[in-house]
Amino acid sequence: MKKIFQISLLVIFVLLVSACSDRKFYDDKINVIFYSGKNATPVETIYGLEPYSKISKPDDPTRVGFDFVGWYIEASYKTEWDFDTDNVGDRSFTLFAKWDAIEYTITYVLNGGAPLTGNYPQVFSLATANLISLPANVKQTGYTFVGWFLYDWKNEQGVIQTKPGDRGHTRIPAGMAQDLVLYAHWKAIDSVVSFEINFPSEEGAPVAPDSVTVIYGTIISFVQPEAEGYNFLGWNTKADGTGDYLINGTLFTRTQRTKLYAIWEKINN
Repeated sequence: MKKIFQISLLVIFVLLVSACSDRKFYDDKINVIFYSGKNATPVETIYGLEPYSKISKPDDPTRVGFDFVGWYIEASYKTEWDFDTDNVGDRSFTLFAKWDAIEYTITYVLNGGAPLTGNYPQVFSLATANLISLPANVKQTGYTFVGWFLYDWKNEQGVIQTKPGDRGHTRIPAGMAQDLVLYAHWKAIDSVVSFEINFPSEEGAPVAPDSVTVIYGTIISFVQPEAEGYNFLGWNTKADGTGDYLINGTLFTRTQRTKLYAIWEKINN
């Protein structure tokens, strides 16, 4: 029985071969695959081409931040495919899209900071953005540098716009594919000011004011003590009055802890 079954299979195979002797058992059509790359628009594969035929140039793919250069035979981009003269040969293959990264400019708005020095980035592309560190050694007297932001530090009314918790950018923002304007944000330095009454007599001295924290660039408004028989001349950075007077109504321009001494003048009757 087993032998009869094997003979039957052999007969069927012979009949099939005979019936198809004038037909091909394989598909000799050519397919051309277009590999446009990561984040690029896809290009449809061309199926069923005759061997050694030519293909029409498809619409160029697009990719944010890149210019399309052309289609290449190798992934290493050695040989560009010429749609006017090249033919597909006798086997399927892949064409690879080549891209040139678009270069964008960086504009820095320093908002009072000192001009940038040294080698700092002025251009970038999507191919290099993740390798770029933004300048951090930005200086301005009386302020600490907060960071680079995509929105300005102050509005038209002079109100600071830095959003709570927003630390800004130390690198090019991810996916940025346009000219970039970066705004420096600052935080004014605050300093503790303490007061020494420095009264010239052992009697009649007023109480020294409590220490205060003063922000750089704000208007000075210190307590003005009074004492019978003496004129208060002002607060000075030295006990003998030879230092700097910090006068109410002027700007506070110190950035370190400061001790002030009351300076007195005796009233002569």
